[in-house]
Amino acid sequence: MKATLGLASVLLLAACTSEGSPPPPSSPALDPATFVCDCGSAVFGEPNMKNAISIGPLVLVGIPQAAKLPPRAFEPDHGRYDAIKVLALVRGDQDVTVIVPSTNAEEFLLLYDPNARANKHGFRFSAGDSRVTFEACPGPDAGYNGGFFARQPTCAALEVETETSFDEGSRTMGRGACP
Repeated sequence: MKATLGLASVLLLAACTSEGSPPPPSSPALDPATFVCDCGSAVFGEPNMKNAISIGPLVLVGIPQAAKLPPRAFEPDHGRYDAIKVLALVRGDQDVTVIVPSTNAEEFLLLYDPNARANKHGFRFSAGDSRVTFEACPGPDAGYNGGFFARQPTCAALEVETETSFDEGSRTMGRGACP
């Protein structure tokens, strides 16, 4: 399944953790560059789905507003960047990994790590991640607070993967691409 997703510079504020049991050996979360958001950091509720874009089992709530931000929202302040809040919602029963391809990672990153520290000027760009895995949780759809950040207004492609089984590895469920 493919989906189109135009991301005009968006950021996430940290709310995930890497605590909990480690993923099975063939999980994409074993990549040391993958930050894992587990069910202990999930939030549940009724997000505004009119303000959302879906890529397979992943729903990004807040993207339409982020796409309307003025260019000044992406200007660094003392070399730091503001995060733009976007809720990541996992539908279904499989973990979802979001990947910022290397061609975009110099300009655009995910920000879900609660240990990423900002000061009054924002976050260091190095605080972001190019891969984040969101756990599917029992019960209702799991939401993860966070967002994206970018060095400038941009359209960034994202890859969204989910596991088909531990024996089969992962498969790409959708690819968010710029229109």
